[in-house]
Amino acid sequence: MNLRFSDQKRKHYLKKGINSVAGWLTIADKFLISSLCGIQTELDFTGSIGEIGVYHGKLFILLYLNLH
Repeated sequence: MNLRFSDQKRKHYLKKGINSVAGWLTIADKFLISSLCGIQTELDFTGSIGEIGVYHGKLFILLYLNLH
């Protein structure tokens, strides 16, 4: 299965949606994860994602929206 999410959905989540999910994620974390996911997309890395210790999914949603 090949999932692709638009940059628009990711940007919307980072600007507005992320604030409606309980949890902890700093601005630096968001930048680092988004940058790493961008590099992985450019290199055409594919695969599954996971997060250990999901609280309400703030980080997991960001990872999920970066699936490709």
